[in-house]
Amino acid sequence: MRTVPHSQFVPAPVVWRSNPPDLVELAFASENNELVRRLVRQSLASIEAVVFKYSETEQTRLLKATAATADHTVLLSIFLCLLNVDPSLKEAVVASASAPN
Repeated sequence: MRTVPHSQFVPAPVVWRSNPPDLVELAFASENNELVRRLVRQSLASIEAVVFKYSETEQTRLLKATAATADHTVLLSIFLCLLNVDPSLKEAVVASASAPN
């Protein structure tokens, strides 16, 4: 195993399983942070609309604030949790999946 200084490190290229990659696959790539952040914001808005009748709660306010500044790992965790709660997010993920997947 060869090591290099941080300044010389070049990450390996991302190889996608599917062509084009589906939404969940894209979410795991850290260069798609803004996509995941947008999906989280949309999901929280959907939950507020459906569950809380367009009212912001302390929990959704906290999640929005966290998502606005979170690093990729935290953002991905929020996204995956919301995927299990928000039907509109799940529909968007299923719709983005390519046929061979």
